[in-house]
Amino acid sequence: MRFKTCYFLLLLALPAFAQAQSNCHNVLTGGLICCDQTVCPGKMPQAILESQSPEGGDGLLEYEWHRLRVIPNVAPLWEVVPDAVSAAYQPDTLSVTSYFLREARRQGCTEWMVSNVVIVTVAAPNDPACAGSVSTQDVDSRLASVRCSPSPFTEKLTIENGAHQQVSVQIFDAFGKRVDEATLPAGAETTLDTPTWPAGLYVVRLKGADGETRTRSIVKTSH
Repeated sequence: MRFKTCYFLLLLALPAFAQAQSNCHNVLTGGLICCDQTVCPGKMPQAILESQSPEGGDGLLEYEWHRLRVIPNVAPLWEVVPDAVSAAYQPDTLSVTSYFLREARRQGCTEWMVSNVVIVTVAAPNDPACAGSVSTQDVDSRLASVRCSPSPFTEKLTIENGAHQQVSVQIFDAFGKRVDEATLPAGAETTLDTPTWPAGLYVVRLKGADGETRTRSIVKTSH
């Protein structure tokens, strides 16, 4: 009798399990994240953004970020970054070169699909580029003369293209959602109205006509 009861309970559970599996229409790819960068020791890197969304499936997307832990004489280990569950990720200040990747899946699925790896290189403390705590990302950059002001900003954000080339500008919120974009000829500037943007961290992605790309972090305050 006990065998028959267990068998009956198992049969009752099977339809729910099968239904849960059939409701999973997972992504086919984990998408792409961007970009490799170099920072000075103890400095906060630029946010890591989504450059290509996960493809395939349907339903809400879920994300999980991982950082590679490297310890001498110990096998490297990918660790989950606590509370990093958005399309984009802002790393904390770093003292050692670090590696990041993002996993994605559709809600209700169990398998994660993996993105590419982004490397944040931490320069040596005596690197001349770190004099004055300047990020090496903008050293010798032709896009270094593109300015975003004021910083922080509230109601308006002005972008000035001081580079000798046309520059495409895309602005993303902390979740990787694009909130505005513009194309500026050399020497031009534009002012964006931002009263509806929530306060918080934003990332400006610049791309020059020569193909060079750079990102900047800016902050909006409520007042």
